[in-house]
This record gives sequence, C-alpha cells and structure tokens, in this order.
Amino acid sequence: QIDHRTHSPEQFASGVQIFVVGLAKKVLLANSIGALWDAELAAQSAGMLTALGGWLGIAAYGFQIYFDFSGYCDIAAGLARLLGLRLPVNFDSPYRSLSVGEFWKRWHITLTSFLRECVYFPLGGSRKGTVCTYRNIFAIYLISGFWHGAGWTFIVWGLLHGLGQVIERIWGPGRDKLPRWLRWGVTFLFVNVAWVFFRAPDFSGALELLGRAVSGGLAKPEEWLLSGLFSKEIGAVELLIPGAADWVNILRVIGLYGIGLLAALWPRNTITQMDRFRPTLWRGAVLVIGLTWSSLSFTGITTFIYSNF
Repeated sequence: QIDHRTHSPEQFASGVQIFVVGLAKKVLLANSIGALWDAELAAQSAGMLTALGGWLGIAAYGFQIYFDFSGYCDIAAGLARLLGLRLPVNFDSPYRSLSVGEFWKRWHITLTSFLRECVYFPLGGSRKGTVCTYRNIFAIYLISGFWHGAGWTFIVWGLLHGLGQVIERIWGPGRDKLPRWLRWGVTFLFVNVAWVFFRAPDFSGALELLGRAVSGGLAKPEEWLLSGLFSKEIGAVELLIPGAADWVNILRVIGLYGIGLLAALWPRNTITQMDRFRPTLWRGAVLVIGLTWSSLSFTGITTFIYSNF
C-alpha cells in the first residue's frame, strides 16, 4: 500500500470522521461506562450490590470493552486513512450477532482469522469428523484465552465461547428456526455473562458477581454508584431544568445504556461509513461537536483495555 497508495480530500475527510468517531467511543462512552463498572466492583466488595446493580455492572463492562476496543480500532483506521492506508477490518457490529459463531466473525476479526488459518485449519478444521471438529474448536478458544492472559478467568472465558459454538453446532438448523429477536437476545446475554470471567480479578469474584445478579434483591442501586457519570453535563441540565434533579440517575442510566445500545446496533457501522462517506456540512458540524466534547471530557490518563494483551 505504501508503494501504490493514492490520496484525495474525501479520503482525508473520511479519516478525520472515523478518528473522531473512535475518539468519542473511547472518551464519551467507554470511559464513562467504565467508571460505572468500577463503582459496581466497589459496591460488590462492600457487600452493597443488588441484583439490578449486578446486571447494570455486567452490561457496563460489555459496553465498555466494546467501545474501548472498537474506538481504538477506529482511531487507528482513521489515522491510517489520513496517510492513504487501509487497515484490515477488525469490527463489524459484533453485538448484532445472532449466534456465538457469528459474533466471532464480527469481533476482533484479525485475531479470529489468525486462529482459524494458523491453528484450526492445520489441526484439520471440520474435515476429520465431528469429534475432531469439536476438539479443534475448543483448542482455538483455549489458545484465545491464553492469548489474553495466563489466568483461569481467561481460560474459562475462552472455553465458554468454545462450548457455546459446540452447542450451536449440535443444535443445528433447529436454532435457525427461532425468532431473530430471541437468537439475538440469547447471544447478547451469553456474550455479556462470559465477559464477567474475562474481567473479574479471579474465578471466585466472577461467581460472586453472577450470584449477586441472581439473588442480590430487587432494591435499586445506591445513588453514589451513578454520581460520577456525566457529572458536568448533568450539572448543566440541573441548572437549566431545576426540576430534573429528582430524575438525574434515571436519566443517566437511560441515556448511557440507551446511547450505548443504539451505537452498538446502528446498522451503518464504521465500515459502511468509510465506504459510503460523502462530506456534508451537517456531518462536519457533528464532527466538530464530537471532537470538542471529547476534548473537554479528558480527565486523566486512561489506557486502552487491549493494551494489556
């Protein structure tokens, strides 16, 4: 690409757009949702975590790692596009998947491709019978767990995804007859529950969080859990609308999770945006707002989650 790359103003502008989108994902969404996850862990260690708080925490980390990693890939792809380079696609709306197998065709595509071509196929893939196929599936997801970290939590996370794919293969075409919304819901729930083992400090901590989510009671979460979310923005809303103070935490949860879910499921993902990019005035205005808001939201040093792997 370095030898044969071409440049154009539109290509440069599309790189700027993807960079700003990735920056907003990281700073405005991943960091904000990550603060809620950290608060949930603090509540768990203090024995104050309710069932609703547990599920909010589980969903929080699912969104945090998605927007952190997706934002990181967008930033890299946008900067490369500024130089006339095209990086391999690494994300394709994975939270829209209807199965665990489809999830791994959309999430961290470069790693999945490497494991498929350099491990799964050399082991025989699916050409040597059912038992060998299942063995090979478990092998690549065991390696995926080790790749993220040599701890039991990562290994269990990898084996869970291997088990999910084996179950889907055993179920066969019958699963495809289920309604799409049900297949999506089961896949989304499975992926997010599996993230608990990925993120928990140890195996017992993961089981404790899942236990709290099931049996922690129906009381609403403590207000201090949400106090750090968009504190500046919420303060401005309270000044403009004095009566909004009573609804602040509800607005925080609905706003954060609603925007997160919408952004994760939006049909025009980064790949589509780059391929169909056309510079317009309103798009430029939105990017200026996003860049300004993200810059004003810098509050300290926060690394990308995947810098640990």
